[in-house]
Amino acid sequence: MRRTTGKIILGVALFILLLIGFAAYYLFVKIAPIGAGYKAKMLCSYLFVSNRELAPILENDLEPFNPLMPLVDTEVDYENKSVTATAFGLVTRRAVFNDCLGCTLIPPSLKSDQLKFATACVDPEPANPEDVPWPTGDLNSIQAFPTEIDENKLQAALDKEFSEPNSEKPRRARAVVVLYQGHIVAERYAPGFGVNTRMHGWSMSKSITSALIGILVGQGKFSVNDPAPIPEWKNPDDPHSRITIDHLLHMSGGFDFHHDLSPAGQRQQALFGAIDSVAYAISCPLDVAPGSRWEYANANPHALWRIIRDAVGADENYLQFPRRALFNRIGMRNAIIEPDPYGNFIGTSFGWATARDWARFGLLYLNDGVWEGERILPEGWVEYTRTPAPKAPLKQYGALFWLNAGAKEFANISPEEKGGRNAPPFPRLPEDAYFAMGHDGQVVAVIPSHQLVVVRLGLSRSDETWDYEGFLADILAAVKE
Repeated sequence: MRRTTGKIILGVALFILLLIGFAAYYLFVKIAPIGAGYKAKMLCSYLFVSNRELAPILENDLEPFNPLMPLVDTEVDYENKSVTATAFGLVTRRAVFNDCLGCTLIPPSLKSDQLKFATACVDPEPANPEDVPWPTGDLNSIQAFPTEIDENKLQAALDKEFSEPNSEKPRRARAVVVLYQGHIVAERYAPGFGVNTRMHGWSMSKSITSALIGILVGQGKFSVNDPAPIPEWKNPDDPHSRITIDHLLHMSGGFDFHHDLSPAGQRQQALFGAIDSVAYAISCPLDVAPGSRWEYANANPHALWRIIRDAVGADENYLQFPRRALFNRIGMRNAIIEPDPYGNFIGTSFGWATARDWARFGLLYLNDGVWEGERILPEGWVEYTRTPAPKAPLKQYGALFWLNAGAKEFANISPEEKGGRNAPPFPRLPEDAYFAMGHDGQVVAVIPSHQLVVVRLGLSRSDETWDYEGFLADILAAVKE
């Protein structure tokens, strides 16, 4: 009996030791590097990209909503514009700022001078925005209030958006810009934010990725129906060889890559793991045949950046491409996309721009890709963008834009089928509306039938704190029939 009891005790002890070992491995190998990477990268960007103060960033943006953040210590080097974060006193990550490109995480294996940054910045244009007429510049951006808009209703919608009816679930609206017929009819900022504050677009960056692919299509570099020109996928026995550029734009590559927000999830590894984000994505195995399933998965747009890089050429050309091809041509002078340490733009999530710059981007689409008489996006590209992915079950997604094309059908299904959601389709909004949308309540809404572009930026941490559809419906109510 004693021998049996001893074996049981020994087995239990070994089991507990295994659990402790697994927990330690998971904590220090999976969670701690992402926690340190997240805090170093985000604090660096908030400080040096957005030019904000440290105290409100820690108080409002980083520590209250993430239980890991208070366990991660940070040190800011203002002279060299870098942030070092240490998780649990053991795992350290560092992010550094570059004037051209924003902040980048440095993996432990690299030093700052080994990062593949551009050797020369491209000056933002216009250089004198106060002297250049809107929309490329800021001169005469606000004109006489149009009779088609009810100003009282519009201001009431903004008052509501910037109110905080529930202190436990703050909306944290930070910027709203409303364009009607191309002109600003409403603009408001929260304290600490303003016209020149760059703000994080998160997944609105994907829509910029789509625009840049469109520009390359217009240049004849490739067609959307071409097989994705990624050398690692060329073997005909590899199922990746059947992925087209169209599949990637429509989130239909079939990857076994899921939008998991947990610290050890694939999305977080690609964003905050200080890894080669493109190599990570293109090496991802397939879960289903290309084109057979729509699933919101970052592997698709990450892979598109490999295609952009190969099409554009040399590293410096690539790193200057977004500014030369898009941002400077439409006056998005403050816009940047931040790269990973291996020189790949993280065009899934790391786009930053002012609210007016985001509005300019929406206006480019409202004007069918034409900017002050110059065609930026190829003819037909906006219509292609607004065409639902064949496998999107609610017609809710096009070419890296969210769509409202299925609003009518969605309005007729039961509440149980709809479930809890804060993403299109939106039955209260026009079917022709489409959106660049991002984490924490970012949106650029383009509503052609009402000649509207609406930008909202903020820090709304859950669907319960901010309602995309309700906010946009309030804005629409101000447009007179």
